[in-house]
Amino acid sequence: MIIINDAQTMKAEASNAILKILEEPPKDTHIILTTLQTMDLLPTIVSRCQHIAFRPLPVAKIADVLVARQGLDPDTATALAILAKGSLGKAQSADPKKWMPWRRHLLERIGSVPTDSIHALFVFADALARDKDKLEDALDVINIWFRDILMCKFHPEKILNTDLVDSIESASEELSVEELLKKITAVFAAQRAILRHVNPRLALEVMMMRLRGDLGALA
Repeated sequence: MIIINDAQTMKAEASNAILKILEEPPKDTHIILTTLQTMDLLPTIVSRCQHIAFRPLPVAKIADVLVARQGLDPDTATALAILAKGSLGKAQSADPKKWMPWRRHLLERIGSVPTDSIHALFVFADALARDKDKLEDALDVINIWFRDILMCKFHPEKILNTDLVDSIESASEELSVEELLKKITAVFAAQRAILRHVNPRLALEVMMMRLRGDLGALA
């Protein structure tokens, strides 16, 4: 059995190599490709695969397991569960002593974006792009942060980052719904661009400019 996680991140050479294997699969071998969405894979790969949907575990369920098995406090467990995006294994392997301070520092930097210089924004974007192992998580953290601020205006009971409620409430008073939607769209656009193999630094620089308000809304 061969398992390829996050198959949507494969570049052209790897995708073509997998396609050749799928066209003439080895005997008695199962090849499993995991992906968030099939549209990011080559259509020729998708057409040769059997589709099986795996539903992610709810945040609350993962958090409960972390509290019970690892003795984490509910807020920390919830934060790690959000990071895991439905994967209990990822949540259990995360080190809260490293991840929680990293998340807080990241959100503090995001909070300073509106007043940062262009140079500071590009330095920030470069630092995120260089930390390839954490880039996907960083963008998820930023996206959920703005999502929580938006939820605070209408459904505060749906805030995910329960340990950051005070900061979320404060930010919600400062930002309009329109501003928040633009920021969420900017982060989502960067995520999509990186999945499509756009240069991460360029995608992040554009995102930072949009978060600061220097570029107009996406069409």
